[in-house]
Amino acid sequence: MKNSRLFIFLTVIVYFLMYSSLWAMDMAELMIGLSENKYKKSKFSESKNAFYLDKPILAEGTIEFRPPDTLIKKTIKPVQVIQEITADSIRTIDENGEEAILELSSQPAVAVLFQTIKGVLTGNKEVIENNFSTTYKSENSSWTLLLKPKEEYLTSWFKKIVIAGMGYKVSSIKIIEANNDTTIMKINEPGY
Repeated sequence: MKNSRLFIFLTVIVYFLMYSSLWAMDMAELMIGLSENKYKKSKFSESKNAFYLDKPILAEGTIEFRPPDTLIKKTIKPVQVIQEITADSIRTIDENGEEAILELSSQPAVAVLFQTIKGVLTGNKEVIENNFSTTYKSENSSWTLLLKPKEEYLTSWFKKIVIAGMGYKVSSIKIIEANNDTTIMKINEPGY
């Protein structure tokens, strides 16, 4: 009886040690795993806190990544808005069906933000590190990637971006702007 308890205890310890070491991954492993997840679509909830708001703006909808470079954000609440972001532009369709196009060449910081998020979703470390210094932390199956802008023109827009996930999925993106306004997007269903 004592031997069987000891065997079970040792088996559990060995399994725990194996499981922990398998899920604690370095950034290179994460990038490989993210690069293998091609098409991604999930529900999201978002909170925007700004100095000029009495309370945060809350939004819900779906977000979809279509490789190689299209991100579609469909906000359902509080109002219906579709944003289609490509390498060149952001196309917005509001709740009345009115369309507006913003050329990203006129907004380089927004272009860098999109390219960086795309870099994370596609596991492209080089794209991420072009404009941001990175600090990566992993514990068991969860990870955090802290991005701080390298270029001065980016620091006037962003203090930092924190992207977190589990395994090879992104679970949240937090953007802290230079003026401390904060946007937090939580990916509610696996897919990113």
